[in-house]
Amino acid sequence: MSEINTKTISNKIISEIDFKQFEELRDVYLTFDNCDFSVEISFNDCEIFNIYKFNNCTFLEKFSTNNAVFRNKIYFNNSTFNKQVDFYECIFKDIACFYGVTFNEVPNFFQAIFKENLNLVNTNLDFSYKKLEDKIIYEYNSSNKEKKISNFANDFRDSFRNFKNALSKDGNNIDASNYHKCELYSKEIELENSNKTLKDKVDLYTLKFYRILSDHHTDLLKVFNNLVILI
Repeated sequence: MSEINTKTISNKIISEIDFKQFEELRDVYLTFDNCDFSVEISFNDCEIFNIYKFNNCTFLEKFSTNNAVFRNKIYFNNSTFNKQVDFYECIFKDIACFYGVTFNEVPNFFQAIFKENLNLVNTNLDFSYKKLEDKIIYEYNSSNKEKKISNFANDFRDSFRNFKNALSKDGNNIDASNYHKCELYSKEIELENSNKTLKDKVDLYTLKFYRILSDHHTDLLKVFNNLVILI
């Protein structure tokens, strides 16, 4: 890579932006510090050559990156995604850093490929089982429905498992446990929406039992009530 130029945008409310103006320069290290994006961000069906860094930013609208190739580093340190986040079939050729990121909606990383380091330390998955179920059904209804709901659930499970494994490999077992929880949620939804064998039914009710107890692990009364109901 030739010499990198830097451009920093700080403390702005960004309601309109055209990333193509930076793409024409290619070798630009573009940094956003403490910016609020009130506009939908889209990197669809393209190759991104710039290095992007979003520090402490808030994305108020949808962040969409479908079938995109990130040739260089991209960082979202301590940023917050308030709406839908899609990295569907994206390829990250270099570092992808989501350190300290908060996802207020379920992120979509279907078939994303990470060639180098993936940093997910201190990420906050601020959603419930119901939100994940709603997201999977939304993806199903938005598709041509050639795939079953259970297939979409399995896609999400694969994404969460990849994240869990990346964190476990770096010794971040506590952070990995958050993605393991989401992996189990996905498996439960997958079983709920498939033709079930006896083993599948046993697995389904085992996952339900585990989820209901673990989601209320700090409230002993709820644990006891749900245990009685399940029995």
